[in-house]
Amino acid sequence: MTFYIMKGFPQELIDELKQIWEENDWIKEVEAAKGKMWHHRLRFDHPVFKKFPSAIGSIEFYSNPPFSSCGPHLDRGRWSALNIPIIVDTEQSCFFTGKSHILSIYTNKGEHGYGHDVENEKGPHGFFIEEKEKFDYYNLEYPVLFSTKTPHGFQNRADTQRVLCSVTFPNHTIEQMVHMFPYEWFANPLED
Repeated sequence: MTFYIMKGFPQELIDELKQIWEENDWIKEVEAAKGKMWHHRLRFDHPVFKKFPSAIGSIEFYSNPPFSSCGPHLDRGRWSALNIPIIVDTEQSCFFTGKSHILSIYTNKGEHGYGHDVENEKGPHGFFIEEKEKFDYYNLEYPVLFSTKTPHGFQNRADTQRVLCSVTFPNHTIEQMVHMFPYEWFANPLED
């Protein structure tokens, strides 16, 4: 599995994260991809950190303007992440990720340069061509735990901003992280 839909993720925690987004109190803001994505980092002593597994590295809010997208890529500074919808038009936007962890099945696009620096690079990185048959697409109705070392990206075809809360697990793979979350957050993974 390259991603897990977390249908049982607590609504009260989503509401709390939406409130944090509205407060607009960041320790750092970065234009991560020119004109396409901004990262808004939450301070590390914020009490909401205690509501996630201790393997957490950071909580950032990713904002994307209307009619924007980001092609398949590998994150450089983390192994896995949990993306939580804050403002998402589920009819007009999606998250997508590769169906396999095996990178050789994807067509590499070469190094195109990332829009920002990371403190510690981890594992493989790069950009890939979006060959639709090799990817799964999900509208982000619910939070998703995914491997950032599988090519992934997004499309926002809406005329509204798209905002996600991205919880980073810099040193743990998706296989490790799936065991650190409460079972109830996944609802019933056997049904997916």
